[in-house]
Amino acid sequence: MTGGRVWAEPAPVAPVPQAGADIILPPEVLAQRAAEEQQRREMEKQAEQTAREVAGEARKAGEPADRVKEVIGDVIRGLERDRPGTEKTTLPDDPQFRRREAAIQQVASESLQRERLQAVEQDMVRDLNREKTLGATDAPAAVCSGSLPD
Repeated sequence: MTGGRVWAEPAPVAPVPQAGADIILPPEVLAQRAAEEQQRREMEKQAEQTAREVAGEARKAGEPADRVKEVIGDVIRGLERDRPGTEKTTLPDDPQFRRREAAIQQVASESLQRERLQAVEQDMVRDLNREKTLGATDAPAAVCSGSLPD
């Protein structure tokens, strides 16, 4: 039914170990790399198929091989242009990524410290106002109780 083709999920592409690279990549990065590899394979497959079609037409029409190469290049450039998600993968241990995260943390902690300081200041002002109002109401009562005539 499948024309001799086997339908199965592609195996995930494991990172190639490099000299001194003991970096464990998160599953998201591995999945993205596997998807990129799958797209690359599909693009190569389409380019080969187009090359075969163009080569067959070229033989029929008698076109030179340079024209075939030009058409294949155009097809590949078109596929690369249409390719979604061409942004670069950012690894968590990248120095630029670390600097960016540190800057974000610093801004967040400064903001949190500012909010805490404002809350402490508001509490102090509230407490001082309570002491003033309590002292104002207690003073006349003390004066009245101590100055009663005999």
